[in-house]
Amino acid sequence: MGLHGRALDRRRVVAAAVGGLALLSGASALAAAAKGEVVDFPPLQLLNGRRLEPGDWKGRAALIVIWSTDCAYCKRHNARLENLYQGLQARGSGLRILGLATDTDAGLVRNHLAAQGWHFPVALATPAIRTNFTDRRVVPMTLLIDRQGRLQLAIPGELSEQDMQTIGEQLG
Repeated sequence: MGLHGRALDRRRVVAAAVGGLALLSGASALAAAAKGEVVDFPPLQLLNGRRLEPGDWKGRAALIVIWSTDCAYCKRHNARLENLYQGLQARGSGLRILGLATDTDAGLVRNHLAAQGWHFPVALATPAIRTNFTDRRVVPMTLLIDRQGRLQLAIPGELSEQDMQTIGEQLG
């Protein structure tokens, strides 16, 4: 299968997974959720000063991206994520978007966000926080979580603009 065929297959997988998010319910929380299991949302201190509590996630679908400031793939991926975030903000969407930066220096991440012009919410992905979402160490790593808090898709690597649009259309 050529590169174009793989891209189309990936879009179909994203569209199918996103389309099925609203249909699922119930489950018990685990430390690192597997597909279909409930994610254990820890309290998170965002770099903008806000704090997210576990209850803030209830009833909301989420798109979480684990990334690093020194990753070129993450830079392109997060530019697309920012476009999605801005579009969802303009429409008043209930989809929660969160970036989890793997860097350990909050100042470095804040400077990177400002330099890139990104405004989506970001927290540092400490090992303990990151493990709540996935054991995988790939960046960028995109996680789709349904309204019941279940992990529906963990996508390693960079998403295309079309993938982001599909997510926005079906979840936002």
